[in-house]
Amino acid sequence: MYRVCLMLALLLLLSGCRIEMSLDEAPAGPGTAQSSVPASGNTSAQNESLSIFINGDIEYDESQINLKAYTSLQEGALLKVILREYPKEASLREIFNDEVQPAETPVVEELIEVDSKGKSTLTLERQADIVYFMVVQFNPELQPDEIKEVYGARGEKVVVASNVEHYEYEGETMIGVTTSANIGMRPSWAYLQ
Repeated sequence: MYRVCLMLALLLLLSGCRIEMSLDEAPAGPGTAQSSVPASGNTSAQNESLSIFINGDIEYDESQINLKAYTSLQEGALLKVILREYPKEASLREIFNDEVQPAETPVVEELIEVDSKGKSTLTLERQADIVYFMVVQFNPELQPDEIKEVYGARGEKVVVASNVEHYEYEGETMIGVTTSANIGMRPSWAYLQ
């Protein structure tokens, strides 16, 4: 019984210990820890690493697409929403099996701002007989200066995120976050993934 209690106590103690490291930074030296949550009142600390998530619900009918995005980004951050059409002749099977790609040229490209609760909404017009591909992105180069201070001008303070994307912008490697969803023809709903 003593061993079981000791193992449980050790497991509880160790389950709270976690270190997250950025791929762009050298490992932390002794005595330096990195947090995955911004410290209140000190969001511009040099060694601070942040995790980001973006998810959301999409409801659509024959004429409109309603996006409700939820994120851990700070108020004032900008999300880029891109809507592309799949070719009309493409079957749903081809689309969902990734046998056909959406058009390169977006039908819509908009920026939406994150509110104090981490929420952003957008309503778009749509054609009923088209299947769409929606992408929602956090791009560091599009952010206001106060948001760049938090996440880094290149996104270098972003450590953990689902759907992390490394890309080139003006000769620099940027770290962003991308999530997406297919939007069908019939009235329904989808989730950003």
